[in-house]
Amino acid sequence: MLPLDDLVKQYAPNYTKMLEKYPILRKIGTKPDGKMYEIGRVIPSTMQVAVFIRTDWLKKLSLPIPQTPEDLLKVAKAFTEQDPDGNGKKDTYGYSLAYLGDEAIDAMHGNTMFIKMTS
Repeated sequence: MLPLDDLVKQYAPNYTKMLEKYPILRKIGTKPDGKMYEIGRVIPSTMQVAVFIRTDWLKKLSLPIPQTPEDLLKVAKAFTEQDPDGNGKKDTYGYSLAYLGDEAIDAMHGNTMFIKMTS
């Protein structure tokens, strides 16, 4: 593997500007020896994400519709531990991170862009 620091500095002025604007790219691309071996790119997200919730389960457990990430965590725990589907087992997933579920959590905390690394 060839360290990229000097090559980027000498031949990639646009990427050098990106590293200044998005220092996380340098951090992610830098290995324990302190040298950069990976190039990243920033892709703005235009995706709209929504969280769907079972209101029948909220009613069954006497819970309000969550308004904050902390409220959503409380509801997810209740869904997991209080048997909202009524089958007598603690086997209900409180929240799904499948497909775009993780992006909904990211958006709640202001993380609205992807950082993809290529090596």
